[in-house]
Amino acid sequence: RRGLDNAYHLHFCPRCELRLARLARLTSLLRAFPEAMMLLKGIYAAVRGVVTTLCLLVVMLFIFGLIFKSQALENQALADRYFSSLFHSMWSLFMHATLLDGPSLVYL
Repeated sequence: RRGLDNAYHLHFCPRCELRLARLARLTSLLRAFPEAMMLLKGIYAAVRGVVTTLCLLVVMLFIFGLIFKSQALENQALADRYFSSLFHSMWSLFMHATLLDGPSLVYL
């Protein structure tokens, strides 16, 4: 019984009250500037598409990294330079195929 009485007693720390005050101030600030709220909603909506695209890119790099690593075994110099491991294969494909030729010059 004693444990149940303590379970319903709420403890507020000063830091929690400060956090609530900051949150209240932030919501009033967003109400005062509806453009900021619209910007945040746009960023939130765009995050889903960006994350989906990045996941698709990683999957494609993984698949083609496996293919290129297995095909590069015939040419040992090529395998050692670009496709020595799966991660190195994915990194090489990302630098040379995805980012085109700008960053690949720095990578070499």
